[in-house]
Amino acid sequence: MSNQFIEQSSEKLAEFEKRSLHPYEFVGIFIDGKSLAKEQIIIVLGVSETGEKIPLGFAQSYTENSESIKNILTELIDRGLAYETGLLFIVDG
Repeated sequence: MSNQFIEQSSEKLAEFEKRSLHPYEFVGIFIDGKSLAKEQIIIVLGVSETGEKIPLGFAQSYTENSESIKNILTELIDRGLAYETGLLFIVDG
């Protein structure tokens, strides 16, 4: 991998992880973990009122434990995830 690729993908990842969620209105949130190289990648997708699935975040973890999920949800709330009117959460595991 080139240094340029690493630098540009690091910048894009930082933008993704810091983008505001204020513009979105979600009706549901999917949370699931997938195994990758003996570790878990926890993936969070938001479902809009129109049914569009929008990637919200992900995290590397050893297991799909409550602490990992709590940290991801806290980050999403800090970025503006609106939950006051209620959300349906679909969690596998």
